[in-house]
Amino acid sequence: MKRTLIILFLTLLILPLRAQNVIPPVITISTEKVNISGKIYFVHNVQPGETIYSLCKAYNVDSEELFKANPQLKEGLKAGKIIYIPTTDKAEISQTTPPIRPAQEQHEKREEEMEEMEEMEQQLPGGDYINHKVKLFETLNTISRKYGVSVIEIMEFNDLESPRIKFKQIIRIPIKKQLEDPETVDDPDELLEEDENGIKEMKEDLPFEQLSESESLAAIERLKQVPHFDRRNPIKIALILPFDTHSPTPSTNYLDFYSGALMAIEKAKEAGIHIALTTIDITTYSWLGEIFSENMIRDCDLVVGHIDARQLNTFTDYCHYNKIPFVSPLDYQTDSLALHNPYFFQMPVTAATQTKNLVSRINLGDKSTLTVFSDAAGGEAPYVKSIMAAIDSAGLPYNEIKYHIVSGRTIIDSLLTTMNPDLEHHIVVASEQEAFASDVIRNMGVLKFHGYNIKLYCSNRVRNFETIEGVLLHEVNAHISTNYFVDYGDRATKEFILGYRALFHTEPTPFAFHGHDTFLYFIKVINYLGKDFPQYIYYCPMNMLQNDVRFRRTGPNGGFINIESRDVEYTPERKITVK
Repeated sequence: MKRTLIILFLTLLILPLRAQNVIPPVITISTEKVNISGKIYFVHNVQPGETIYSLCKAYNVDSEELFKANPQLKEGLKAGKIIYIPTTDKAEISQTTPPIRPAQEQHEKREEEMEEMEEMEQQLPGGDYINHKVKLFETLNTISRKYGVSVIEIMEFNDLESPRIKFKQIIRIPIKKQLEDPETVDDPDELLEEDENGIKEMKEDLPFEQLSESESLAAIERLKQVPHFDRRNPIKIALILPFDTHSPTPSTNYLDFYSGALMAIEKAKEAGIHIALTTIDITTYSWLGEIFSENMIRDCDLVVGHIDARQLNTFTDYCHYNKIPFVSPLDYQTDSLALHNPYFFQMPVTAATQTKNLVSRINLGDKSTLTVFSDAAGGEAPYVKSIMAAIDSAGLPYNEIKYHIVSGRTIIDSLLTTMNPDLEHHIVVASEQEAFASDVIRNMGVLKFHGYNIKLYCSNRVRNFETIEGVLLHEVNAHISTNYFVDYGDRATKEFILGYRALFHTEPTPFAFHGHDTFLYFIKVINYLGKDFPQYIYYCPMNMLQNDVRFRRTGPNGGFINIESRDVEYTPERKITVK
């Protein structure tokens, strides 16, 4: 230890002497930050020629603090590695760092651009068409949907040779009855089917893939043999999140997601995959046009981002227009955006899909029966309808029992006399309210105690109910379908946790796991298949640390949604199995 410290001390003494004979490297102060054990650090990618001395001087930190935050520096400073530098109020701004415009200048520019974008079309005296000035990053598809006129008819009416249009271009829109757009899915509702309860869900088994499974798998194997990226042409990924780094309290969840993403990137680099990451804190921009106008993501192979709902349509339109795959990693309710955007990917599994996957696990035999329990108070009608729709779709016969929570103490006597102890009873709890769901589960525990064969299916919210003991879930053989679940006995999970602790000195949160899984999945797919990965991703399912991935296309020209939830079973042997 002492020898190491002496070497480091000598190194620091030598560095200034060498700096007198060479041109000192120009260091760009990083704008990326990460939360480690409650303290904020700069994330710095070491460039060739940079030294510990130059870094300490640029960031105005002591070498002792730098070594404390990065124990691996004892082995030397290596170009291309990520290090963490404690933040200070006196960090210098490098000459290569772009100047920050005054707030008034940003506001004036935003006002000017907003005025241009909000100029509305004016009807001409002829009365047979409308003049439409193209807004920022509008496409013919979005204009077509707005006016109910097909893309082809707009092109013919304006003598356009291609569907490409420009900002501020005047497009004439014929005033006619609504027509179908042949370049997009005719109607979003045509991709949905409605059951007798009025619940709409995506149609199953629609032939959206152009190639057969055997043809696709053969193409995938061929693509895996071809190198698509190298050091000079790395996989270019942009991560856009509302980190809120300028705030005294940046978003911990998003920083954790970013930390998990960094873990995935480092793992991929160790496997020889070359990656260039651009991280953007969207809260530092007054309007999205700054990101677009500076072409910050124009050449990206993938964009991962959680965008404010008010700006999301504009952002996804831009990605669609420029054919940039965009991943929504955290929002459960963006699946509708995939209907018309072939470059859109929704990572979280929707609640309806989780319910459907849960019901699909019910396997009724000759001596088994299915019973659905719901609250007679009727406060959860939408959730109950989704359960019933999934059961009807699966073609399962069932009985339904409704009762009020106040009668929970007497309902057990009725169940003991009406339910056959010689049958296998599959019980579905059609409730996400803690009071009622807990009451049903406790009643099933009583039946189990009396020798009844019980298999219970319930919402994943039950895992967080304080009124339910974990041992009771095992006794009733509970089955849960959930978006995320970590198997801490898994070897890969243990390796991730140890690596995360070593880097960040804290435990990984669900956001950290999700950042790792999202990035590692898409890095692998892009590295295997190249830039055309969307047409083959249907056949690229993967089991990750916290969640599983299996994408399905929403329509002939639609994007992708993840349909793979995790099935968790609490066995009577006090084990938890994940499928």
